[in-house]
Amino acid sequence: TVNVTLNAPSGCLRSNPAVSLSPTSSTVAAGTPVGYVLTLTNRDSGTCAAATFGLHSVLPAGWTGALANTSITLMPGAAASTSLTVASASSAGAGTYVVSANATNMAAADYNGRADASYVIGGGLAASVTTGKSSYVPNETVRVTTSVTSGGKPVVNAKVVVTIVKPGGASVDQKATTDSSG
Repeated sequence: TVNVTLNAPSGCLRSNPAVSLSPTSSTVAAGTPVGYVLTLTNRDSGTCAAATFGLHSVLPAGWTGALANTSITLMPGAAASTSLTVASASSAGAGTYVVSANATNMAAADYNGRADASYVIGGGLAASVTTGKSSYVPNETVRVTTSVTSGGKPVVNAKVVVTIVKPGGASVDQKATTDSSG
């Protein structure tokens, strides 16, 4: 007779945390701050105690990054989010750059996770200005719409100044900042 006994492991089984960054890509002008949401999930087994994860960003040299929280404590299976604000150097050239966020279990550093997102600095900017129609009567409201794109993609947080020249030569400047649609 042969007896085989299998015992399920007992105690805490650690796992790498899940880390994500959202949005995964943003197209902006150099030096523009971009806000990312870092979401962290503790994937340790249910028998583990709460774990504290240290958070840090990895950015290109000369860039700035600010995490709202540098550590988060989570029970197994729980998730939480914090913000990461990144700004490129104002001298950074057009291109796609990687922004990373790392989370490390502070009690067991071998358990860590990473997420990457793209920070795209627009090159070859294109701007358009439109109005609802080609002519207006005196005292009629004119709605002006602007759009800024780079490579066909909207540029977020671009500063726009529209100069409107009135009959008689006087001008008025209207300032705005582009939203997620450019």
